[in-house]
Amino acid sequence: MEQILSLLNLEKHKIEAAIAALTEGSKRRGRPPKNAALASVAQSPTFARMVAPNFRFPIKQTFVKPTPIKPSRKRGPMSAAQKAILSKSAKLRWARFRRDKKSAA
Repeated sequence: MEQILSLLNLEKHKIEAAIAALTEGSKRRGRPPKNAALASVAQSPTFARMVAPNFRFPIKQTFVKPTPIKPSRKRGPMSAAQKAILSKSAKLRWARFRRDKKSAA
């Protein structure tokens, strides 16, 4: 009797593994897990029966001190003279662009 039960259990596990292999391809969606080995073990039906339903993998703790973010340097308002210089340089740049375009055509 024990031998028959063990053979039936063995066949049951083989069938469950085959079903899991067939359905696993269409089951996974979204972002891949961080640790693929642990995720594949956790999804197997035998693993789900072995552990408690509220089991969680331990979170890896890192003790790295975060680097402080430096505040960006704020610029003051632009003076009228600076605006005039930028305007003049932009006009010259576009004039050169139009001249080169006209000479290339």
